[in-house]
Amino acid sequence: SVTCAGQILRDSVPLKRTIALAHEAVHDVPPPSKGWKRGVGVACSYKNVGVGLGLHMDSGGAAVDLTPEGRLVVRIGGVDLGQGSDTTIAQIAAQTTGVPFGSIEVGPVDVFTAPDGGVTSASRTTYVSGNAVVHAGKKLRAAMIEYAARRLNADPASVELKNGRFSNATGRSIALRDLAAQAAAEDVRFAETHHYDSPPTFELWHHG
Repeated sequence: SVTCAGQILRDSVPLKRTIALAHEAVHDVPPPSKGWKRGVGVACSYKNVGVGLGLHMDSGGAAVDLTPEGRLVVRIGGVDLGQGSDTTIAQIAAQTTGVPFGSIEVGPVDVFTAPDGGVTSASRTTYVSGNAVVHAGKKLRAAMIEYAARRLNADPASVELKNGRFSNATGRSIALRDLAAQAAAEDVRFAETHHYDSPPTFELWHHG
């Protein structure tokens, strides 16, 4: 596909698939209260993200840390200025790790504890910091499942984390908060980091 600016889209831009997934997600929304009706609307658009201009500066890090109480603390360098990026980052962390959204906290930006996230501009926080969270979250999830599998005497490939519980096909399970407490008692810490570098970009007038 070619954009209105003449740029060639070499990778998948699944707009129709995104609409289909949004339609499926609506079915999981609880019904409205008696006497109320709910309307659903979909608006579609696309926008460039990142600094661009062919500069190699769109990178950022993320750190994820499971507390002994079973809560997940996420730290990024992007600042929520009202654009809702903290909520988006928490949603990404929940989907990636399996930790319930309500048990996720996006920590305040602190130069002593948060990884460098670059500038908070150009609609880049969701893409750059979000990808860093995805990679860090996958590593954390794998470590938690490996630990849970030992507790359940199960193959890690058979263990899943859903609704705050690790379980497998045999029916055995352990709550996330209990696993976190056990790990803390054994001085085992679940914490991962990742630094994401976005692909190289080209000038807007570059049609290749």
